[in-house]
Amino acid sequence: MNILKVIRNIFFAMVLIVINIFLAIGLWQGIVIYSDLKNSVNWPKTEAIVSASKIIKSSGKFGDTYCPEWDYYYNVDGKKYNSTKTAFGSYKCHSYRKYAERELNEHPIGSKVFAIYDPKNPTKAALKLSTGYPFNVLILFCMLVVLEVVIPIVIFKVYKYQTHQT
Repeated sequence: MNILKVIRNIFFAMVLIVINIFLAIGLWQGIVIYSDLKNSVNWPKTEAIVSASKIIKSSGKFGDTYCPEWDYYYNVDGKKYNSTKTAFGSYKCHSYRKYAERELNEHPIGSKVFAIYDPKNPTKAALKLSTGYPFNVLILFCMLVVLEVVIPIVIFKVYKYQTHQT
C-alpha cells in the first residue's frame, strides 16, 4: 500500500471520528433535554412574577428571528429564585418582530405567570413545555447515521473502482 493511500485512509478515519464526536454531543444534548421534558410533565407549578421582558433578535443565514424572553421570579419553600428560561426543549421564535411583541405582551411586567420547576433542583424552571428540540435532534441523528453509513460505502466503491482501473 503506498503512502498516499495510507494518508487518505487516515484522513477519512479522522473525518468519521469528528462526525462521531459531534453526533455524540448532539445526541447527549437531546437526551438531557428529552429527560427534562419527560420529567417536567410531573413537576409542580408555582406562581411567578414577570420582572422584565425583552425581545432577542438573532440574525442568521435565512434572515432575522425574534424571540420573546421574560425574566421572572418565583418562590419555592420560602426561597426566592429567578429564571429567564421560557421552555424546556426548544421555544419557537418568530420571523416577524410584531409576532414576538404580541407574545411578549401576553405577560407584561408585573403580571403573574406559572413556572414549572424541578423539585430536586428549584433553580431549574420554565414557563412552558416544548417538544420541538428533541424531535429535531432525532432527525439530525438519523441524517448523520445515514451519512456515516453512505459516505464509507461511496468511498469504498470509488476506491474499489480506482484500484480495478489501474
